[in-house]
Amino acid sequence: LANVQLEVGTRASAFQFRPEALERYLAQRYFVAIDETVSGVDVVQGMFNSTTNCRLMVPLPNRMRIAPTATASIGAWVISSGTTPAYLTISALASALGTSNVERAIFNATVATVMPATPCALTNQNGAGFLRLNSEL
Repeated sequence: LANVQLEVGTRASAFQFRPEALERYLAQRYFVAIDETVSGVDVVQGMFNSTTNCRLMVPLPNRMRIAPTATASIGAWVISSGTTPAYLTISALASALGTSNVERAIFNATVATVMPATPCALTNQNGAGFLRLNSEL
């Protein structure tokens, strides 16, 4: 279904077309989805803030309406680290409550022990993992 416009009253006005980029911008003020896709691609960068926690910062493509609520699924995602040549298995992936704002979201990924203050990244492994950020009403 396309080119439908609802009107209040008995008279129709001219149809208003908005560019696709504007529609995407407006939609991303309410919802952002990041899906696990191609293997070996770092999606989100972060830093280990303890021996088992990689804190990941997700910059949002557009300023959201309010700080989003976040959900995550591990899927096949792994954590890569500058000090470890192999990927680290994630045992938990969750939003860091109270740390997200309208411009970025924070997630914590729990892994096996590594050195604190080491860079880390959420890396695709072609699975079904996802991050969802929602700022609807």
